[in-house]
Amino acid sequence: MVGRPVYLVMEPQALVAEDLAGAIAEVDPQAIVLRAGSADEAVRALAPHGAIAVAILHCGPDGIAATPLGQALAARGAALVFTGDAAKLRLPRACASCCGRFPTSRRRPAGRHARRKGGPVTARPQ
Repeated sequence: MVGRPVYLVMEPQALVAEDLAGAIAEVDPQAIVLRAGSADEAVRALAPHGAIAVAILHCGPDGIAATPLGQALAARGAALVFTGDAAKLRLPRACASCCGRFPTSRRRPAGRHARRKGGPVTARPQ
């Protein structure tokens, strides 16, 4: 029997964290959602858990692998989602100069991306 999936939401603003946790619970009612306001709280919350399905982190990706949180998440096989201003600063330059959005699909994007410079943005994350 496979255990219930575990998600981590590390978000300093309680209202935003609650909203994210609620969205996860709607999509996956069996999920265990851990909430933390800081990296230290997140590491403590992860301690009793094995595999982590997804970690939503209010931080950028720079240097995360060398931190205790990054190491704990890597050991548990977590997929990482970065949010907040630090994450936004890591967008590919082509997209950040366009509109600050990053296409998440290989399909031809609609709207602004398709109209800029004759076609879709093809930059990849660094």
